[in-house]
Amino acid sequence: MKSPWNDRQLVDELERSVGRHLQFIRINGIVVGALLGLGHGGMHAFGAQQAFK
Repeated sequence: MKSPWNDRQLVDELERSVGRHLQFIRINGIVVGALLGLGHGGMHAFGAQQAFK
């Protein structure tokens, strides 16, 4: 069975339907990733500092 929409129409419809939500997901991913990275780096630096005392 052939789809009634071509690829471009499907992408346009998906972006129109959920585009704003996808933008929030991207922003949340950046924020959470940055916080986890900073936390991991801080714990690593703190742990290395404590190991050399």
